[in-house]
Amino acid sequence: MTSQRVGILIFLVIGLSLLGGAAALVVRNRNFEARSIATQAKVISVGKAQKPDGTFQYHGTATWSDRDGHAHPYEVYSESAGSYVEGQVLALRYDPGDPYDVRSDSPSYAGLVLGAIGLVFTGIAARAAVQELRAKKTPAP
Repeated sequence: MTSQRVGILIFLVIGLSLLGGAAALVVRNRNFEARSIATQAKVISVGKAQKPDGTFQYHGTATWSDRDGHAHPYEVYSESAGSYVEGQVLALRYDPGDPYDVRSDSPSYAGLVLGAIGLVFTGIAARAAVQELRAKKTPAP
């Protein structure tokens, strides 16, 4: 097997793996959305902590209530100052069967990004494979 074929195979495997991961992520998110319940949390405190590398991480603590009225904490983190303020309302979704499974109610683009990268890798592999096949069919002068 030539090094070009190995390269094509590597790009193809990476691309298809990324596409599979993207599909799994999309299915996982859709399943969560189907079974989850929308709620709101209110930020009750904010702070910052210095990380070992000297940068700061900002965090907030919020509380939300499930459909039975039980209050639960929710921690949020950011690299940007002012991302969260006391009294801010956050849109969340939670799994009623597992109230610790709480997520932001904003759309996740991770599956889209992963899928786009997978398409790029798969496209590069496909183009290289087609070029190799054309080179084999073209007689040498």
